[in-house]
Amino acid sequence: MTKSFIIMLLGLLLTTASYGQTAVKGKVTDVQGSGIAGASIRSHKSVKFFTSANDGSFSIEINFADDTLEFAAVGYLPQKVEVGTIDLSDLTVSLELDTRLIDEVEVVNTGYYSLPKERLTGSFEHIGEKELQRSASPTILGRLEGMVNGLQFDRSGQSRENVNGFSFRIRGLSTIESDRVPLIVWDGFPFEGRLEDINPENVQSVTVLKDAAASSIWGARAGNGVIVITSKSGAREQVALNYVGNTTVMNVPDLFYNPNRLEAPVVMDMQKSMFLKGRYQEQDQIQLPEYVELLIQHRDGLIDETEFARQQELLKGRDFRREATEHLYRKQVGQQHNVTISGGGKMSKFFLSGFYQDEAATVVGNDSRNLGFTANNQFNLFKGNEVSVNINYTSQRARENGLTFNELSNAVGGADIYSTLVLENSDFATVPRYGVRQTVIENAEALGLMDWSYSPLMDRALLDNQSNRNALLLQFGVKQQLLPNWSIQLRYQYGNNRAESQDVYDVDSYYVRDFRNRYMDPVTKQSPIPNGSIFQMDPVQKTTQGRVRLQSDFNKDFQWDGGLNLLVGAELSRSEQWMEPGSIVYNYDKELWTGNASLDFSKLYALWGGGMARIPSPVVSRRASSGRDVSYYGNMSYTHHKKYVVSGSLRWDGSNLFGVKANQKGTPLWSIGAAWTVSDERFFPKLDNGYLKIRATYGVAGNMDRSQSSYPTISYIVNSITNRTSASLGHPGNPLLRWEQVRMVNLGMDWQTGRLSGSIEPYWKKSSDLLGNVLMDPTTGTAIFSNYKMNYADMGTRGVDIKLAADVLKGSVDWTVSVLYSHVTNRVDNFVDNTIVNSDYYLATGRIPREGSSLDALYALPWHGLSPENGLPIIFVEGEPSSDYTSFYQGFDPLALLDAGVTVAPNFLHLQNQLQFKGFSLGGIIGMRWGHVFRRSSMYPGAELAYPGAEYHRDYTRRWQAPGDEQHTIVPASVEALNVNLLNTFKYSSALVEKADVIRLQQINVSYDVPTSWSSKAGVKRLSAFANLNNVGILWRANNERIDPDFPNADYPAPFQFTLGLRLQL
Repeated sequence: MTKSFIIMLLGLLLTTASYGQTAVKGKVTDVQGSGIAGASIRSHKSVKFFTSANDGSFSIEINFADDTLEFAAVGYLPQKVEVGTIDLSDLTVSLELDTRLIDEVEVVNTGYYSLPKERLTGSFEHIGEKELQRSASPTILGRLEGMVNGLQFDRSGQSRENVNGFSFRIRGLSTIESDRVPLIVWDGFPFEGRLEDINPENVQSVTVLKDAAASSIWGARAGNGVIVITSKSGAREQVALNYVGNTTVMNVPDLFYNPNRLEAPVVMDMQKSMFLKGRYQEQDQIQLPEYVELLIQHRDGLIDETEFARQQELLKGRDFRREATEHLYRKQVGQQHNVTISGGGKMSKFFLSGFYQDEAATVVGNDSRNLGFTANNQFNLFKGNEVSVNINYTSQRARENGLTFNELSNAVGGADIYSTLVLENSDFATVPRYGVRQTVIENAEALGLMDWSYSPLMDRALLDNQSNRNALLLQFGVKQQLLPNWSIQLRYQYGNNRAESQDVYDVDSYYVRDFRNRYMDPVTKQSPIPNGSIFQMDPVQKTTQGRVRLQSDFNKDFQWDGGLNLLVGAELSRSEQWMEPGSIVYNYDKELWTGNASLDFSKLYALWGGGMARIPSPVVSRRASSGRDVSYYGNMSYTHHKKYVVSGSLRWDGSNLFGVKANQKGTPLWSIGAAWTVSDERFFPKLDNGYLKIRATYGVAGNMDRSQSSYPTISYIVNSITNRTSASLGHPGNPLLRWEQVRMVNLGMDWQTGRLSGSIEPYWKKSSDLLGNVLMDPTTGTAIFSNYKMNYADMGTRGVDIKLAADVLKGSVDWTVSVLYSHVTNRVDNFVDNTIVNSDYYLATGRIPREGSSLDALYALPWHGLSPENGLPIIFVEGEPSSDYTSFYQGFDPLALLDAGVTVAPNFLHLQNQLQFKGFSLGGIIGMRWGHVFRRSSMYPGAELAYPGAEYHRDYTRRWQAPGDEQHTIVPASVEALNVNLLNTFKYSSALVEKADVIRLQQINVSYDVPTSWSSKAGVKRLSAFANLNNVGILWRANNERIDPDFPNADYPAPFQFTLGLRLQL
């Protein structure tokens, strides 16, 4: 079989005939006369293939004087010319634009090869430079939101004040506990760095590979889909200078959004009620609310009634949210500047770029600066040879000295709603801190302690917390054209990333004073912590990677309108991660960079509040991990009569993470596909711009979890107490460890008629051998709840992507409308789990697999309403009404939990509008998501009794207070004692599950291109101004609680952003 294939391949490569040569010279142009670079020229009888130069010119030789030449270029209609009827010395061929479906003639880059989309059978989404420029996001992923069918962004997992993060999926989930992030490919190689290091202004296009035929060539890392990013390059004999700059302003966050806050008078009434009932423990080590301290002073006669009333009214008039908004936050302002120079000669081309980003974050005291440089160079040493050298370097420096509302007012102690940051006389105020009572703070010096008060605004100026990141990426490639249809290439990539952070705490900072006070011996009044600044260097993270690839490509067109594209290759990769130990220096001198790091970390010291403890020691151990992979791959695509396409790919992957048996067998990942352009058949009706193509693919991709290994792993450390080396078993090893596999069927239909076009793609995925945590036998030397994973489940995912587009208006006014709709669901199957869990495991943890249910399922306890007798939730234990909430909650059968819905939208749609009139452009994206749910918070029974850790909620006013209230409220009555099981019975009930359906105006973009007749007078080829509005607002939501369903667990939703920018080309 192998010999026959080689003989056939050599026959294709060497098939020639000895005839007289006929020279043909000319130029390929568009209808305006401009040369078309890279146009294909095919001789039918001679069976030869040529391409035009950058200016469209060509000079070729054919074997037959009566041959037929066919000229074609991406985006143009092909044209045939009979050689015997033309002037062979000065031939001009003008190609007309193909007015059919535009995206059907786009060139798709998969990272391994590039082909016109009509020659592909798989599912691809191609986003060009023009579409990417509609967004002003500083990250490439931010510019893809709402632009790609099947690409879903999820922010439901963001909590507290982390509202800028997100997770994203391509066509749902394909794994349970392994890496769920799609593979990012940048300029032909997998990218392991931060996406923030990719400058979107340097990106030419983005291709999203969605099915197995498109992505399986990337093998064991393609199971989650692939995003291919292609950088810009220079053009031969064309020099261009471009500048892009913009400024983005983001609003101050809305601190009044969070429903888990109540106004000062309400909180004070609740605290007074608890005080009168003796709920607070008056101990030095327990921080009490400021109002409770005032009540104690009044009770003990330390202040009279008049002073008590005055201070009480003062507290009632405060609101810490208002104070924080004024002093801790600001409008975020960021600037981006990008300059590029590109060009080249006849034998070379280059692209040079530099960018600068500066951002003053919304939290006062936080800012960052990014610098980057890119150099992409290509040159020809001789005919048929191409050498490429690419360099990309980025550096980020950030300061994080800011304080947030959440940090100062967390639930386990801190500022109260009536706290203040600035006193009436404009002096900086102090706020409570967890673990120290106010009476101790006021008498600290008399007790032999340092000043223990905490003034956030004063302390902010004493912090110096910095982080630095550097990333270097080098690529080198050599490509040699061995024959007109056959080439071979060698490519190499090296990457190096380094991240470090350091904190300097001034001698007067609260951190140093608090540290010394807590280790103050109550008898000797001495502290082992020096009275000086503290320098802390966190562990340094370093990553290096190297990849080398050898690939051979064969591309040939045949005289029967057929074409064969074939490639084979091999790839080796190695990645290493290191963590260098950090350090702590006490009594640090900022000027001399000196200090003391030789404290006794093994000794037990007396603590001021009682007890003994050791001084925390820095991490002194080094950690390293290494991953090595080897791959062999091949891909084939054959086109017959330009309307029938078949394709296939095959890849074999091996890794040092897997056992000998798994690697000996290897992991063959493959795909097959077929496409039929029905509209090119004779029987197809002749319609205006009629087009119909049908596609079908099936294949297998993979996924992996690099935290697992087939071999046992042991960690060594030097114990800070004994100074002896000790070892611990980190992972017992799994010789049966296998790759996760994802099988996928994809059907597709692309169509166009007149000004309407669209596509529909149903798909089915079956993921098998999925990895997940299981309980470990303690006799293995590993903890029961460890990171040990085994192949323990399967999962099915199914869905459909539908795209509709319409050219509503064409002419002086262009108006295009696109609708991208996706539906996707998943279900866990064949789940083998030895973990014994109770209901709390499913309720509190989230996204726990259960056979027969979605991995995104939200589980809830059944809700039977409130009791008319006491206003508490009605429950049943063993079928009978009960008030034993402990037995109910702790003993509830996990299999009886309600599947309340899914937390990630199974339906999502984006409506795009783009209007153009002369130089003006106006567009926007409306996003819709429906079919999912979220669990909202409420005033839980007894939550206000926990201290520290009291929780409040605006549902306090909805509480059940008298019989009959249960008819119009779900919020239970107040209780006299905290019962966690009662609290959880309501917290995790279906009564608090809300619909998450939402329609929001996601983005508005506006631009104006200055007429070239104006700009050219100043020597400017192109000048345009643009504006972008992001996070514009919610148009409709299903819930009535004023909660943004995209941020159900965050303190506030992502604020509105406005960007104003300029594009300039010289």
